[in-house]
Amino acid sequence: IPIEKTIVIENLISEKLVPTEKKEKLSKTDGCIHVVYEGAITKEDKRNKRYFEDIWLMLAKEGIHVHFYTNHDLKYCLYLDSLHENIHYEGNLSSNQLAIEMSQYDLGLLLFNVNKANKLYLESASPNKMYEYINAGIPIATYGISIYREFIESNW
Repeated sequence: IPIEKTIVIENLISEKLVPTEKKEKLSKTDGCIHVVYEGAITKEDKRNKRYFEDIWLMLAKEGIHVHFYTNHDLKYCLYLDSLHENIHYEGNLSSNQLAIEMSQYDLGLLLFNVNKANKLYLESASPNKMYEYINAGIPIATYGISIYREFIESNW
């Protein structure tokens, strides 16, 4: 679609969701890197953009603590939590509380399972979590989708 025929409607955070406080970074107390992911996950389709098992396990094995918040199937969340001592299921919180909780992490994960099947979709989507991480005041880690990197670099 030619750029002249497109319109972008940003999904901005409501002023009511701006955090009223910030937590101390977990890394300050233990010297480790703590990252966070919030949002949907999937277990069924290893090609799905939200299949994170391999990505999170790779990070955990490198000594990075991966914390995640989701309302997905509790049994699967507990399974992911059990994969490695550095993967932590933190539950499901309201948007207001989530913004405060996410402030304690070093980075927000805007990492997707990028492959041929979903790259085009990801290149044309603006994920909510990008705005939620900015709202929480944490930097964002991303890869594989240049439009995300460009947005983050120009708005951080």
